[in-house]
Amino acid sequence: MSASPLVSVVAINYNFEKYVLEALESVRQQHYENIELIIIDDHSTDNSVALIKYWMSTYTGPCRLIVNEKNLGVCATLNKAFTGATGKYIAAIATDDIWLPDKTTIQVQLLESAGQDVCAVYSDAYLIREDGSPRDKRFMEIRNVKGFPQGEIFEALLTDNFIPAMSVLLKMECFKAVGKFDEQLVYEDYDMWLRLARKYKFLFSDYMSVKYRIKDKSLSTSIIWEVPNTKILLKHLDGHPLVLKKLQEIALKAYRKDQKKVFDILSATSLHDPYIRRLLLFHRWRIPTPIGLRLLPSLSS
Repeated sequence: MSASPLVSVVAINYNFEKYVLEALESVRQQHYENIELIIIDDHSTDNSVALIKYWMSTYTGPCRLIVNEKNLGVCATLNKAFTGATGKYIAAIATDDIWLPDKTTIQVQLLESAGQDVCAVYSDAYLIREDGSPRDKRFMEIRNVKGFPQGEIFEALLTDNFIPAMSVLLKMECFKAVGKFDEQLVYEDYDMWLRLARKYKFLFSDYMSVKYRIKDKSLSTSIIWEVPNTKILLKHLDGHPLVLKKLQEIALKAYRKDQKKVFDILSATSLHDPYIRRLLLFHRWRIPTPIGLRLLPSLSS
């Protein structure tokens, strides 16, 4: 397949010595041959880098390793790797996840036959435990989305971030058109999908292309999602009614859960939505939740 377009694969590692070799092997085992592999380590403190270097000595394809001198976080680390990528298409995998062998082949074929208005293809993902054993449900089953959205998916994305990041193959030209990952954010993908979805269409592939490992202690299980999601949605407000509705839902949830950080973000903006402002006041005045919830409908009428 030497005439096939080059695919840049970014493997991002941070203290994944238990899983990194399995993840890299899943890249090696891709049936697609024209791949450049960029492995980037975000200043791991375990034995990851030594294992990566050993694995690279057995790998015959184009491959390079970048080791951050300090921990930069996922967004800055991905920007660093993406900047050096030269492929027509690009994909990223965290080195605790696993690709299935036909992922790249099938997704390149789909994008090669897609229109100019399509930026990426994604699939659902198998969920696995720390030891690699399967979980009962798949990634999209536990998200608040109906079916498998494709085409213009911006409004569908407002319901939830239902795209498994490690399943995506993206046109490099589209990534460059919308700009780099926002390094002010804790995690990278949701903001990027929203930015892309406002300009382009997405394809869904029914080939289950990845296994997503959910660990007991990880970003996905420890983060209070309302905090970064508030920052992300404020970037995409632009008078969009569904974005405002989603922010209202987050504000109500923050009031119920007493999430001060969410209100700190909202109060620092110029957003003048009456519903959100009332919730801000209820939170600031420490109005008990049962009372505030009873007052909201009458104040909103």
